[in-house]
Amino acid sequence: MISKAFGQKKLPLHPSERMHALIQRVCQNSPTGKSILEKSLNEKRTQFVFADDILPLGVYIPSLNTVSLNARYSDEDLCSTLVHEARHSLQGHIEGGNLKSRLLINRTQEADAKAFQCAAAFEMRKAYPKVWESFKRSSQKIASAYEKEAEKGRKAALGEAFKAWFDDRDYVDRYDSDAVLGVMGRARPDLKEVSEIRIMKSVCSGSQEGVYVDSSFLKTDRALTVKRGTAFRLRLAGLPIKDKSFYDFKIPKLCGNGVREIKKNSFAAKAAAFLAPRDDGR
Repeated sequence: MISKAFGQKKLPLHPSERMHALIQRVCQNSPTGKSILEKSLNEKRTQFVFADDILPLGVYIPSLNTVSLNARYSDEDLCSTLVHEARHSLQGHIEGGNLKSRLLINRTQEADAKAFQCAAAFEMRKAYPKVWESFKRSSQKIASAYEKEAEKGRKAALGEAFKAWFDDRDYVDRYDSDAVLGVMGRARPDLKEVSEIRIMKSVCSGSQEGVYVDSSFLKTDRALTVKRGTAFRLRLAGLPIKDKSFYDFKIPKLCGNGVREIKKNSFAAKAAAFLAPRDDGR
């Protein structure tokens, strides 16, 4: 009886075995996921590991060329996350760029990774419905946008999923805050704007569809709207170095729907100018 009981007990997989099984599950059930993972593994030589000391489901660490997944989450949660982080390893890197460009590059990278994550989860919905259900719970607008366009083909569906990423402003703002903090103190007045075409070609190529969203999207209010807190932080970063590119962004109106321009002579602008570090260090 004891040996029989032990024989039926399912022991947890070693982290490397679990990662291998996760990669195999994605590759066998998602053409999108398979393409991304094979390129990341074979061409970029990306490492894939589990960790217990990270807060999000997963992260790509460029300096180590490593995808790290949070071992505390279920495989259903991590299947699509694996594709998301692997997609980051394939995105082109752009040096320099003014404040506007740095924020748009960061937004484009996240929207692109999320779009391909959505595609992979959607393709796995029949074999592993919990993977798709998990993605829909966390990214409802993106999942809905992809589903509506899926009949028109993956390129159209990817494009709508990409655009839908910008609609969850609270979620987007988390990435905006990190991006602005990352450039504060390192921004320079000589950095020029990176064109929307270059951003899209660098970040969103690398799949059989090529660039699947027209670069003109990055000029729309949908792509350029930031929350008021981010607008204030952009002022703090930009005013001391006379980088006024952030004025191209929009903020939501206080009353009603719609957005408006960031005012150049508002109370917030004066407060930011007062708080911003000066050239003399004071």
